[in-house]
Amino acid sequence: MRYAIRLAICFWIGFFISEAFNIEKGEWIVLTILFVLQPSYSATRRRLFQRVLGTITGVITGVLIVGLLTLPGQVLLMLASSYFFFAWLKKQYSVSVVFITIFVLCAFNLIADKGVPVMLPRLIDTLIGAFLALGTVRLLWPQWQYKRLPGLLHEALEKNRKYFSTILDEYEKKNTADDLEYRIARREAHQADNALALAWQDMQAEPSKYRQFHRRAFKLTHLNHALLSFISAFGAHREGANTTVNEIITCGRSILKILGQTHSKSENRLAEMTALIQNLQQRVKAGKTDSNRQKFILLYNIADIGRQLISEDE
Repeated sequence: MRYAIRLAICFWIGFFISEAFNIEKGEWIVLTILFVLQPSYSATRRRLFQRVLGTITGVITGVLIVGLLTLPGQVLLMLASSYFFFAWLKKQYSVSVVFITIFVLCAFNLIADKGVPVMLPRLIDTLIGAFLALGTVRLLWPQWQYKRLPGLLHEALEKNRKYFSTILDEYEKKNTADDLEYRIARREAHQADNALALAWQDMQAEPSKYRQFHRRAFKLTHLNHALLSFISAFGAHREGANTTVNEIITCGRSILKILGQTHSKSENRLAEMTALIQNLQQRVKAGKTDSNRQKFILLYNIADIGRQLISEDE
C-alpha cells in the first residue's frame, strides 16, 4: 500500500512538472519513475544509479556510433540493441539501459533525423524522474530496515527452532521415508534467514542516521546464520541413528526448551544453557564412535550459538 501511494503521488508530481514547464518528452519523466521507484529506499537508490549510469553511457556510446553508420547500419544497430536490452534486463539493469538508450537514439534518428538532439532532453528527464523517485521513497512513509530487523530476527529464530524440532522428530522416526515436513521446515528456515540477511544488506545503503543498531544487527544476523548452518549439518546426519539416539534427542530437546523460554530471565536461561554446554562437552569426550561424537559436537555448537543469542537479548 505504501509503495502504491508513493508511486501514484510521484507520477502526479512528474506529470505536473512536465505540464508546468512544457517539457516536450515529459512522458520520459513518468517512465523513469516507474522503473526507478522501488518498495524500499535501498532498492530505489540502487536502481537510480543503474538508470542514470546506463542512460549516460548509452547516450555517449550511441552518439559516437550512430555518426559513423549508414541507414542500414542504424537499422541493424537498433535491432541488435532491442535484442540485447531484453537479454540483459534480468541480468544487469544498467547494461540493459545502455542498449535501450541506443535503441531510442536510432529510432528517432530513422524517423525524423533527430536522434542526437533528443538525447539531452532524455538525459534531463531521466535525472528528474530518478531523483523524484528517490525523494519520494525517502520522504513519504519510509520503511527503514532497523524497524523491520527485530521482527525478521524473531521470525528467523522461530523458523530455526521449528526446523530443529522437525529434525529431532526425524531422529525419533528413524526409518521413515516421508520427509515432507522436514523439507518444508528447512525451506522456511532458509527463507527467513535470507530475508534477515537482505534486510541487513539493504541497511548499508540507507542514510547513516537511520542505521540504528547497525553493529548489533550484524552480529545477530551472523549468529542466526551460524545457527541455521549447524542445524542443517545436524539434520544431514539424521539417518542411520544408533543406540545413542535417545541421548541425542534428550539433549536436543533441552536446547529447544531453553531457546523457547523467551519470557524467562536471560540470567536463568544463560545458566541453564551453560550447564547444558558443559554436559555436551563431556559427551563429546566420551563419544565411542566418530558418528556419535560428530552429532554431539554439532549439538554443542548449536547450544553455544544459542547461548550467544540469549546473551544478546539482555
